[in-house]
Formats: sequence, structure tokens, C-alpha cells
Amino acid sequence: MSGRDFPGRRASAVPGHHEPVREPTTVDAEAVRRRHETALMSLANVNGVAVVPEPGRGQAIVVYVTHKVPLTELEEGQAVPDQLEGVPVHVVELGSVTAQTDGPGGPASPPGTAMPGDPGRPP
Repeated sequence: MSGRDFPGRRASAVPGHHEPVREPTTVDAEAVRRRHETALMSLANVNGVAVVPEPGRGQAIVVYVTHKVPLTELEEGQAVPDQLEGVPVHVVELGSVTAQTDGPGGPASPPGTAMPGDPGRPP
């Protein structure tokens, strides 16, 4: 065999030997999130974790926090990592989050249901 390259193959370190070209694998960001969610949720100020699309780069994990804290003020092991298993991680400050299961009209209503004080709701 000659040392030239063939379509779909790349040259290896051994002259005359070619390896199949392998497409880069896509990391399953949702599986990575599930594996690390408990640890992330145990960090100070964290109140949520999600997977979001990242234009041009696939997906990213977003860690939602009450407020951002400078790295110098965090205790050891409390910083959110920049990446997990090759998936980029971003921190988004949300402020305080509270569940809104009951409103002024009683238990949570289905989407599109008018609440007291809404325009068009009968008195």
C-alpha cells in the first residue's frame, strides 16, 4: 500500500496504515446534568439546573443561583465548575425563587384561567 490518504481514512503513525475517520461524538448533556444534579444543587445559592441550547456549540448546562458570589468569597468546593464531562456550564443569577402553587383565587389554575383582578374577569 502507498502512504497516500484515502477518502474516509486518515494516516496513522505507522506508514501505510490508515484508520477510519471517526466523527466527533456528541456528549449527552442531559445525562451529564442528571449525573451531577445532586452535587450541583447542594452548592450554596443554587436553586436550579437545566440543559439549554448553545448556538453553534451544541448544549450547555445552566446552574441558576440566587446571587453570584466572587470566587474568592466561596468556601473550598462550593464553586460551580466551568464544565462537566466536556459540557460547558454557565451560572445565571435569578434572585429568590418561590413556588407559586396557590394564588389569591385558591389553588393554581390551568393556563389561561383569569385570576382575581385580571381584566375581563367577572366581579
